[in-house]
Amino acid sequence: MYRWRFLQFLSEMIPPLVRGDINEVDNLLQIFNHNLKHDGFEIVEKTRISNKPIFSGRATVTKLSTTKTP
Repeated sequence: MYRWRFLQFLSEMIPPLVRGDINEVDNLLQIFNHNLKHDGFEIVEKTRISNKPIFSGRATVTKLSTTKTP
């Protein structure tokens, strides 16, 4: 439950309506996702309003290895 609130908080920190500089938005998104990936989460663009991205957090799906061990 707290994870989703935290993801929501991060998602609400980066929209262009909050951050005027789109480069800052991209920078924060990269930083957040770099750190969140270790716990299986990411921030992604969910939709657009007035052609501006709205972000949301989600769990990532990792691909399982199909390598056979001898």
